[in-house]
Amino acid sequence: PRRGGRKRISVREALPKKKAGVPAQPLLTCHYSVHDGFFRDAPLLDSVPVFAHIPCIVVQGTADLVCPPRTAYDLARAWPEMELRLVAGGGHSQYDPDIQHELLEATDRMHERLFSER
Repeated sequence: PRRGGRKRISVREALPKKKAGVPAQPLLTCHYSVHDGFFRDAPLLDSVPVFAHIPCIVVQGTADLVCPPRTAYDLARAWPEMELRLVAGGGHSQYDPDIQHELLEATDRMHERLFSER
């Protein structure tokens, strides 16, 4: 017990209990935002040389208001090895049927790219 008679508890115990059926996306978005998108000192575009050797396929909706397509164009210009897949009329959600289709296609292409060379 701590001073004042209160028991010390872990962070996990202090967090609200997750209710069944609550989607994880809001929690992930909050965690990402609280940690400044996990960017440290250098913005993403300035850091491209550090990770340019890593294969990447970006799926971007042209109607995404959260991450505007301009950001994907800028990243593609800085990282020419990256494959950019634009989804006409697609928004931000991975649950959008056209976005989901491209994500699955990208997953198959990446698997082929990584494992067919062996």
